[in-house]
Amino acid sequence: MKSYDHIPEGYQLTYDLHLLKNTKVFALLNILQVVLILPFIPGFLFLNWLDLFSYERIVSGVILLLIPAMIVMIVIHELIHGFFFKKFSGKRVKYQFHGWAASASTPGIYYRKKYYLIIGLAPAVLLNTLFLIGTFLLPNPLNTLSYFLLAIHVSSCVGDFYVSWILRKYPEDAYIEDTGVGLKIYEYHEADIQFE
Repeated sequence: MKSYDHIPEGYQLTYDLHLLKNTKVFALLNILQVVLILPFIPGFLFLNWLDLFSYERIVSGVILLLIPAMIVMIVIHELIHGFFFKKFSGKRVKYQFHGWAASASTPGIYYRKKYYLIIGLAPAVLLNTLFLIGTFLLPNPLNTLSYFLLAIHVSSCVGDFYVSWILRKYPEDAYIEDTGVGLKIYEYHEADIQFE
């Protein structure tokens, strides 16, 4: 099975991450967000979109479109998470806004590790690929907008990347519960308990 509505016999909680309570991890993710956006800066300088004659027109066009496009991007990002939560559990997905981020989750449902990784990384794979294609195929200023969205989206996937990094050290038979503001990992038999 891909998910359970209860923890199988013999499993125990070995990792509990709550981002609203863990200021250390929250600060780290904010720093990593900045780090992830830095490699995109040269693209604005060296790609031929921003020639001197059209620079002002392109930037003003992108700024007008950027905020609405970012809102749509965030909604689609969470809907992609939600699609895979629903696909792997058949349960209703809970969508929330936490003041600093939006989330999709199914609290009380436990996913096998590989399915949780698919849920977590699907928006990064699908949307980043779409924005990258748009960067090269769309006309100005839409390709510039697509590049901006690619940079912002890669950076905003930092939480999904962090969770995937954490999961790398857990066995394939681990179960993960997404709480919307963090996650809980359950392993079979005895393990050292960490709370972050």
